[in-house]
Amino acid sequence: SVRSGSGGGGGNTIAVPVLSVGGMNGGGYSNSTPRLARDLGADQVTAVMGSWVHNYPHLSQAGPSFGFLAEALAFWQTHLYDTNDAAAPVSAAKPPGVRVHVQRPPLEGAPVTAPDRADGYWIAEESQRCLDDAASAAAMTLEFTPAGALAAPAAGAMRFDAAAAVRLTDTPANPVGVASGRWFTFGDGNDLPGDQRPDDDKSACFDAAPATAETPIIGAPHVRVTVAFDHAAAAPNVGEGVVVARLCAVAPDGVSHRITYGIADVKQQSQHQQGAEAVIDVECNYCAFSLPAGWRLRVAVSRTYWPVVTPDPLQFRQLEIVGGSTTIPALPAGYAARNGLRLVAAAAAIPALEIVAAARNAVVRRGMGVRTEESPRAAGGVTSEAPLVVSRSVDLGVRRLDSQPGGQLTVEGISVDSSALVPAPSGGVSHEQRVERRSVVSGMLPSPADTTAAETEVAASMKVVDGAYHFTTSLEAFVHDGSNATQRRAVFSQRWTEVVPAPSP
Repeated sequence: SVRSGSGGGGGNTIAVPVLSVGGMNGGGYSNSTPRLARDLGADQVTAVMGSWVHNYPHLSQAGPSFGFLAEALAFWQTHLYDTNDAAAPVSAAKPPGVRVHVQRPPLEGAPVTAPDRADGYWIAEESQRCLDDAASAAAMTLEFTPAGALAAPAAGAMRFDAAAAVRLTDTPANPVGVASGRWFTFGDGNDLPGDQRPDDDKSACFDAAPATAETPIIGAPHVRVTVAFDHAAAAPNVGEGVVVARLCAVAPDGVSHRITYGIADVKQQSQHQQGAEAVIDVECNYCAFSLPAGWRLRVAVSRTYWPVVTPDPLQFRQLEIVGGSTTIPALPAGYAARNGLRLVAAAAAIPALEIVAAARNAVVRRGMGVRTEESPRAAGGVTSEAPLVVSRSVDLGVRRLDSQPGGQLTVEGISVDSSALVPAPSGGVSHEQRVERRSVVSGMLPSPADTTAAETEVAASMKVVDGAYHFTTSLEAFVHDGSNATQRRAVFSQRWTEVVPAPSP
C-alpha cells in the first residue's frame, strides 16, 4: 500500500528501496535525508544532498547543478523493472550510498542572498554512517573563553567567574535575526542568509583562530552553553524562552557567513537541572560547508531569532553565559581528494516557458524601525511605527504556455511576506506575520475574440497577542469578463479562523 506524508517516524518502518534527495537550504528539511540514510543503511537508501532550496534539484536556482531526472529514472529502472524481462534496460552501476555537495563561500564580498549556482565539490561515501564516522573522528572541539575566543579544551571544563560572565542582551523588542533570511525558501527572491554582522553585533560571539588549511565541515555541529539564571527577573508572567546558536565563517575582511544554526528550548532542558545554572545543548542543522584557509569559525549565541522564531509570548528572564563549548564535525585532511567525485551529472536542459515579463527579485533594505523588501511591480513595503518590520514583496513575472492547439495561457504571480513586532496590549511586543500569494491566469482560446482570465488570491496571517495565537486564512477567486482586465467578478470567497489560547507559564 502507499501512504502519503513524510517518514518522520523513522526509517525502521520503511521496507522498500529509497531515493532521498535533500536540500540544505530547504528550511526544516536539511536533517531529513541524513537521518533517513542513517536509519535505513546503504543497502536500502541512495542519498544525495546539496545546498538546494525547497524545490527539485534540477529546478532549484540555488545549489549545485544536478541531473535529478536522470537519477530518478535510473532508480526506477533498477527497482521497478522485471529483471527477467529481456526488454528491460540495463541498469547502471550502483551509485554510492551517499553523495554530498560541499559548498564553498565566495572568497570576496558578502554571502549570495539571491539564488545562484554554488561553488564547491562533491564527495561520496559508502553509507551515511561511514561519513558520520569520518567526520566524527576529525571533529573539532573548542571551548568558550571569557575573552570571547574558541580555544582548545583545557584540563577540566572552563568556567567563567562572575565578573567575566557574558550577559545575553537581545530581547523580543530588539531581536537578533535581521540577517537570518527566510526560514522556508523557494528561492524566488533575496531570501538566503546575508552578512551576519548585524546579528553578530547583538549576540555573544566566540571566535576561533584562523584556519590553517581548507576544512570541509559536514554534519550537525553541537553547541553546549552553560548559563546562569537572573533570578531577580523571575516573575509569574516570565518564561524561559530559547537559546539560539549560529555557527558562522568569518572572512579576513570581517564578513560573516552563516554555516548553520540550532535552537533549544530552555525550559525543556533546564527543568530537570538543579541550582542557579543549567547546561543547554543546541543541536545545529546538518550542513556541508568548506571553511577556507585564513577564515575563522564563530559561534554566536542569542535568545531570539526573529522572524525565524516567534518571540516568547511570556517574555523571558535574562541569562548569563558562564561557560560553553562546541563540537564541529569535519573531514580529515585528504579525505575530499580520496572520496571526491570528479563528475556528477548536471541537470538536463528543460524547455522553459516563454517569458512575457521577467521576474524581479526583491530589493533588501535593512534597519531597525522598518525593514523593507519591495519589487518594482508589486505593492511597496510596509511602513509602521513598530519596533521592527520585515516586508518582502516579489514579482514572479509573467510566463506563457500552450494550453491547446491554437490557444495559450499566461500565468502572472506576485508573492508578499511581511512580519512585524508591534506593542502588545499588556506591554511588551506581539508578533504579526502575513503571507499573500496572487496569481492571474489569462487564457486565449483558438478564436482571438474569445478571451478570459481567472485570478486567485490566497492569504494567511498569524498574530501572537499576549500569548494567544490567532490564525486567519482566506481564499478568493475572480474572473475577468471580456477584454477589460480592470473589471473582475468574484466567483468564490471563503475565510477560516482559529485561535489557540495562550500557554500556561
